[in-house]
Amino acid sequence: MDFIQGLLIFGVIVGVVLIIISFIKKKGEAEPLEDMRAPRAYVLEKKLEAMDTTISEADNVMTELGGMSQNMLKEMDSRYNELLFLYSLIDEKEKGITDTQHTIKEAGPAGNPAVLSAGVTASAPVRPSPVINNPKLAEITEMKSRGMSVSQIAKELNMGQGEVSLILSVGSNATASVGKR
Repeated sequence: MDFIQGLLIFGVIVGVVLIIISFIKKKGEAEPLEDMRAPRAYVLEKKLEAMDTTISEADNVMTELGGMSQNMLKEMDSRYNELLFLYSLIDEKEKGITDTQHTIKEAGPAGNPAVLSAGVTASAPVRPSPVINNPKLAEITEMKSRGMSVSQIAKELNMGQGEVSLILSVGSNATASVGKR
């Protein structure tokens, strides 16, 4: 039995050594697992930083878009007010034409020798033109006489091109008709 006891002791010693080796191996393998978690945390941290940067850039773009939309809204309001002004000029001119037509009908060209060829009576009150009273008319006319284009005048006076054209055409017509009176 000495041999069996020797084998038994040898088996126990080998078992203890194997158990110790397995504990050492597990302890050595645990470190690489922790090392693998560290890069994952680093990668996640970098992804979060990239997402924060992207969100910040998106917020900046949204702020810029908000500012641009405000500017566009102001420009649209400006154009709307310009159109209202032009419509009021047209309405006043139309009313002036209607008044002149009524005056002509009342006077009658055959019954009143004072009717001029332009269709206005000598005794008829002259209604002032809103364009003649426009404070920018003189400036626009002077700029046009210097050879500036309508677009250049509009840009310099911060007005619409249509408004400048209308003031020029109505102003020149009103000036010509005032000269005929």
